[in-house]
Amino acid sequence: MITHMHKNLFKYTAKLSLWLALAVLIISSPSNSSILHASADTNLQQGDLTVIGVNSDGPGVLSLLALTDIKDGTVVFITDHSWTGTSFSSAVNLDGILTWTADTYLPRGTVVTITATKLEPAEFSASAGLLSSNGWNTTSQGAWGGGFGDSILLYQGSDLSPNFIFAFTNRSDNIDRDPLSGFYIQPDPNKSTLPANLSNSSYSTSLSGTNNHLDNLCYNGPKSGTKNELLNSIHEASNWTGNGGLGNTAIEDFTTICGANNFSVMHDLYLPIISKQ
Repeated sequence: MITHMHKNLFKYTAKLSLWLALAVLIISSPSNSSILHASADTNLQQGDLTVIGVNSDGPGVLSLLALTDIKDGTVVFITDHSWTGTSFSSAVNLDGILTWTADTYLPRGTVVTITATKLEPAEFSASAGLLSSNGWNTTSQGAWGGGFGDSILLYQGSDLSPNFIFAFTNRSDNIDRDPLSGFYIQPDPNKSTLPANLSNSSYSTSLSGTNNHLDNLCYNGPKSGTKNELLNSIHEASNWTGNGGLGNTAIEDFTTICGANNFSVMHDLYLPIISKQ
């Protein structure tokens, strides 16, 4: 005779086996994202899209890494306008805004490469998605030069009320620079502070100052891990490689190092509590 306790044990074991099977299926999925495709949202969170490469010399190339699945129709703004702590500075006419729109579903681990195909006035192309430019001008320092473009900020929402996703800075001087964040304490048209919602986290990368600044930089750290693990690695200046200075050229294998889709972004797996009833 099957007792009540045996019935409950059987039900509990069956549920546990189901969730374990689902966990194995998610982990073993080649893209690590096909199962959760439907959960992708057009509203991104901090660290969902990051900067992993900046090539200032030559044509100018920017590489972005998706650390979450990105849904078709997602819109992200990219700017080198300085953030004063409360608003964007508009004092420098070299600054501008790129609007990037995903025109198809992009799984986590996808690298989007944005190239300045023309300088003065700037024109851009993207390896994935659609681009439009508003006011972005460039100089001989390239589209992402550390002299004029002190930072690259990724955000959604409006310019008056931005929801910042990630911040990158690469200016050469140490004046008024916060030693912890690497961003600037006193903002001016060429110096951006770190947005408050990205502070005290790994949602930013600073390669500024005399020790870390280079014209051309690529993230060259671990390529596999969870979102948080990869964010921590991207945040560390020691995981970047590059070159810079007069006479230097762009990183020749930039696409191989910074633009290749060889990232494996694993899901943070949380199993729900299973009822014993």
